[in-house]
Amino acid sequence: MKKLDKGQILIKEGAVEKQFYVVMRGRFGVYKNGKELLQIDTEGSTIGELSGILQTPRSATVIALEESTVIDIDAEPERLMKEHPDIAMGIMLDLAKRVLATTEKYAELTEVFEYTLRK
Repeated sequence: MKKLDKGQILIKEGAVEKQFYVVMRGRFGVYKNGKELLQIDTEGSTIGELSGILQTPRSATVIALEESTVIDIDAEPERLMKEHPDIAMGIMLDLAKRVLATTEKYAELTEVFEYTLRK
């Protein structure tokens, strides 16, 4: 369990780390190039799971917007599946939803692009 004060950085853009976080309480801002992209405040939400699992640089900075608490979890896939199967399943479902949304957006943008070319 990790407690953060308001303004404390949870994840720094560009860092490579082997863990991700589950929100227990609090609110976080996600920033890219100094601009806020979104806020996360739902208990049970995961933060940093993709880059943690893939061992790639963090794509954004995450800052606590109020006193907050997270659980840090080792993102090594085999260990994650064995020790936290419920969290692993939640991540898989979330990723499936993201892939579906991305595919739909890609199809929409392709259609707009093709229409624009025909003009």
